[in-house]
Amino acid sequence: MPNSDLKSFLENHRRTVEPLNREAALAGWHHSTTGLAKWQKRSALLGRKRAKIFSNAAAFARLDAWRRTPPRDPVTARVLERTWLAFLKERRQPALLRRIVDLEVELKGVYNNFRATLRGKPVADNDIARILAESDDLPFRRDAWEASKQIGAVVHEKVRELARLRNANARAAGFPDHYSLALAAQEIDLDDLTRILDDLQRRTERPWRETKTTIDAALCSRLGVAVRDLPTPPPWFYADPFFQAVPRSPELDLDGVFSKSDLVALALDTYDGLGMEVRDILRRSSLFPREGKSQHAFCTQIDRKKDIRILCNLAPDARWMETLLHELGHAVYDKYIDPKLPYLLRGPAHTLSTEAIALLMGRQVQSAGWLSRVRKLPAAEVTRLSALIARDRRRALLIFARWALVMSRFERALYENPERDLDALWWKLVQEIQHVPIPPGRKAPDWAAKMHIACAPVYYHNYLLGDLMASQLEAAIRSKVRGKRLIGNRAAGAWLRKAVFRPGARWKWDEHLKRATGEGLTAKYWAAEVVGR
Repeated sequence: MPNSDLKSFLENHRRTVEPLNREAALAGWHHSTTGLAKWQKRSALLGRKRAKIFSNAAAFARLDAWRRTPPRDPVTARVLERTWLAFLKERRQPALLRRIVDLEVELKGVYNNFRATLRGKPVADNDIARILAESDDLPFRRDAWEASKQIGAVVHEKVRELARLRNANARAAGFPDHYSLALAAQEIDLDDLTRILDDLQRRTERPWRETKTTIDAALCSRLGVAVRDLPTPPPWFYADPFFQAVPRSPELDLDGVFSKSDLVALALDTYDGLGMEVRDILRRSSLFPREGKSQHAFCTQIDRKKDIRILCNLAPDARWMETLLHELGHAVYDKYIDPKLPYLLRGPAHTLSTEAIALLMGRQVQSAGWLSRVRKLPAAEVTRLSALIARDRRRALLIFARWALVMSRFERALYENPERDLDALWWKLVQEIQHVPIPPGRKAPDWAAKMHIACAPVYYHNYLLGDLMASQLEAAIRSKVRGKRLIGNRAAGAWLRKAVFRPGARWKWDEHLKRATGEGLTAKYWAAEVVGR
C-alpha cells in the first residue's frame, strides 16, 4: 500500500481520537473529583465510543500490513508502531465491548466513592493511614486494618468477572490471556520480565529477611509486645495496609517534619530548583480531600498539550509529601515533551519511563539533600539524621520491591486462572514474599481492596522497573551533569528536559533510555544501594 495511504490513515485516526481522548479524560477527571453518577455515565459512553474505534478489524489489518513493511521515515514508522500498539491494547471484541467498558467504569466509581466503616462510623483512607502510623492501641489498629479491606468484599466478584472478560477478549485476539496481551502492548517481553522479577526476588531475599527482622523488633518494642511472643507480627502492626511503605520510626519521625509544613510550597521549591514550572499544573489540579472525591492520587494529561492535572488528598505527613512530588514528576514529564512531535508521540517513552521520573522525585523526601535544601532543616539536624535517612531510603526501596513482586505475581496468576482460590493465593504470596502472616482464620478477598487490580491492570511491574530506571537516571546525573546532584540543580533539570522528557515517545523505551544514559535498563545501580551489590 502506498505511503500516502498510510499518512492519510494516521492523520484521519488522529483527528478522530484526539478530541475523543480529551473528552474522555475530562469526564474521568470530573468523575474522580466529584463522584457524580452523570460523569460515570459520560465516561462509560465515551469509553464505548473509543473502544469501537479500536475494535475495527479492517483498520487493524491495514496497520498490520503497513507494519510488515514499515516506512523509511523513522518518525512515521514510530507513529505507525504506536498506533498499532494502541489498537492492540485498546480494541475490544464487539460482543464484549460494552460489558468490559461499563464494568471498568462502574468499578472505578465504586472505588472512588467507597468509605470504610470503623467502629460504626465512616472513615477515610487518610484516617486509616493515620491510625496505622500513630496509634499504639492494638485492637484499634486491627479494626482499622480490617476496615481498609472492606471494599474487597464489595467488589471482588465483579473484579473476577472483569478478569474473565479481559481474558476472553485477549484470547479472541490470539493471546493466551490478558496478561500476555497487556505486556505485548507495552513492548515488554514476558520472558525478560519474568527473568527480572525472579532475579530481584532472589537478590532481595536475604536483605529483606534481615531488614524485616529489625523492623519487626522495633515495632514490637514500640507497641509493647515481646518479640519472643510474636516473632512475626500481624499485618496491622505496619503503617500501611499493604505494607508497601516504611513504618514510622521513633528515631526518624519524618511525619513530624511535615506536620506544620505547606506541602505545596515545598513542592514549588523543589521544582523551581530544577528550573521546572509547575504553578500552572497546580492551578488546574485538585489537591485536598472532599466528599465524593477519589481518595487516591494520579496525574492526567487531558489534551497532550498544556492541560495537565494531578489529583491528591494532601495531609501534612511524609506520605503525602512524597505523593505530591511523585505526581508532579509525571506532570513535568508530560509538560516538557516536544510540542512539535506528532500527537501519538507526545507522551512518555513508556509507562515505566514516567514512573521512573515520578519515583525519582518522590524518593527525594528521604534524601538528606532535599531535607537540607528544600525542607531547610538545620544542618546539625540533617547531619544527625543522615544515617537514619539513608537507612530508611534503603528500607523504602526494599519494602516497595517486595510489595511490587506480590502484585506482579498475583496479577499473572489471576489472568492465568481467574477461577482459582484468589483469597488463598493472595495470602500465600504475601507470606512468601513479604513474610507477613495471614491472620488466623481469615478468609476474605483482601486482594480486591487494591484498586490497581481492577482499574490499572498489569501495571505494577512498571513501578518496579521504574524504580530500577530511577536509580539509573540518578546515577547518570551524578556522572554526566554539572553539580552531580538532582535537588537544587538547574543543570540536572535541563538534562532531564532535554535527554528524557523532550523526545517523548520518539523511540522505543529501551532505546530512549540508552540514548539518555548510555546503557540499557540495568538493576546494578538500584542493587548497589539496596542490597549492596
